[in-house]
Amino acid sequence: MTHKLLMGAAALMMAGVAQAEPQTYVSVKGGLSVPSDMDYNRSFSAQRVETSFENGYVVIGAVGRKKGNWRGELDGQYHSASVEGHAVNGVATTAPRGDVTVGALMANVYYDVPTGTKVTPYVGAGAGVAVVKYDGFASSTGNYIDGDTTAGAYQGMAGVDYALTNNVSVNAEYRYFSTAGVETSSQSDVDFKSHNMLVGAKYTF
Repeated sequence: MTHKLLMGAAALMMAGVAQAEPQTYVSVKGGLSVPSDMDYNRSFSAQRVETSFENGYVVIGAVGRKKGNWRGELDGQYHSASVEGHAVNGVATTAPRGDVTVGALMANVYYDVPTGTKVTPYVGAGAGVAVVKYDGFASSTGNYIDGDTTAGAYQGMAGVDYALTNNVSVNAEYRYFSTAGVETSSQSDVDFKSHNMLVGAKYTF
């Protein structure tokens, strides 16, 4: 799946100008990140830990190539959120602490739904790689996770683009982002998932 998306995005971005004049664009987006709860085994024990997060933020920069109604894109993104609470075997702990950050490089494919107006709905999907850092996950009962890991990642997007001029547009988007479950340096099988509400702008050359 990752290989096919990377190949598709690369093919669209490298398409020749002779083929219906492909257009290059750059975009920036940012907004609210709502991480899902994490459920994992505590290192070297049978204890099950559930970690919840406060709302965080995400910022994304991208470069892409549009041909017809299709777009191929590469994006770099950064997520950040703080721990709200930890529960061990279903029992809430006191003094929860910790932060999670994610840096990801993703290859995406989009389809722009033609409407004949300035408003263009779109859907997309992407895959890539993410570096996830779990910093100081702990509470009154001890330490849970502290370390970073590299994992495969995937995402799905749906949004609406509004053209301000022939070159400039703004957009609003929902994006689901997830990493694969991996082993951290503390030997816990964890993943990071988030629901993201974004606003952004795009410039087409």
